[in-house]
Amino acid sequence: MQLYTIDAHAVATSVGLPAKRINQVMQSTFFNLSGILPPEDAKEQLEAAIDRMYGKKSPDIVRSNKAALAAAPDNLNRVKYPKSWLSAEDTPESLKVVNPSKTQYSKELDDFSSSFLKSIDARKADNLPVSAFSPGGETPIGQSAFQKRALAEEVPVWIPDKCTQCNLCSVVCPHAVVRPFLLDKKEKENAPTGYISRKAKGGELGGLDYTIQLAPYDCTGCAVCVEMCPDDALVMEPQQKSQDLFNEHWEYSLNVVSIKDQLMDKYSVKGSQFQDPLMEFSGACSGCGETPYVKLLTQMFGDRMVIANSSGCSSVWGGSYGFCPLKKNRFGQ
Repeated sequence: MQLYTIDAHAVATSVGLPAKRINQVMQSTFFNLSGILPPEDAKEQLEAAIDRMYGKKSPDIVRSNKAALAAAPDNLNRVKYPKSWLSAEDTPESLKVVNPSKTQYSKELDDFSSSFLKSIDARKADNLPVSAFSPGGETPIGQSAFQKRALAEEVPVWIPDKCTQCNLCSVVCPHAVVRPFLLDKKEKENAPTGYISRKAKGGELGGLDYTIQLAPYDCTGCAVCVEMCPDDALVMEPQQKSQDLFNEHWEYSLNVVSIKDQLMDKYSVKGSQFQDPLMEFSGACSGCGETPYVKLLTQMFGDRMVIANSSGCSSVWGGSYGFCPLKKNRFGQ
């Protein structure tokens, strides 16, 4: 087996495309390595497809996409690995990859997630015995909180001094990775080093601090929150920076800071986002237009809500076995 790697994001940016626009890079890579078509035939057909898809938009877009096709083969790197890889053993560093966001504040994986979710992610679920499954095929909920795909090239970073605390960023987030938290005095004092908050605005929130926290391992990098923010209080930064600096802050906020959902009208825009979302970290596409509505429904009516789902996108991001994004609230509802 031959192993190749390519930094598709770097190739995309080098030809003037956004970092996440890697489709032409990956298509060129596939046809170059697979040999399904002669290279020149594949190039001709892919360039024709670019003309059809982007010809009415802009010559620059067409040119950049064709440049991405051409640049991909030159940026392939073959990895010559030793035979010892076949018998490699896990180390503390490799095990960290299984739960990369874990901190002293994080929850432990439940038994189901430890066996099923991680086996599915590792493409080893075929090895699970029948006895591992529950009778009737029932599956617990809430496993998406442990998946941690870390697939974004860039994620939002909060600029507190520009923020007016409107919570619009949280409303529009498709994956519930942007959230406001309210901290009392003790929670603020016990926060990790570098934790950022500001005095909460509004008479109902007197004596509390306000913060926006973002999940660097769960964000898909769609930037919808950045576009929605009326005050330019969010900016996209490299994912690695947020993982290094802010992941502990997110885990503390999510697992230690208490939910203060009785202080504002939950049917208002701002107040709704202090409610615990009962759908989070789904497998929906980056920038999904469906999931923000379902997430908001769970915040307003989740304790008495029933979902009847038919086939479609919602059955994929909401019903894939082992990756359920729905969860119970702190009262078990």
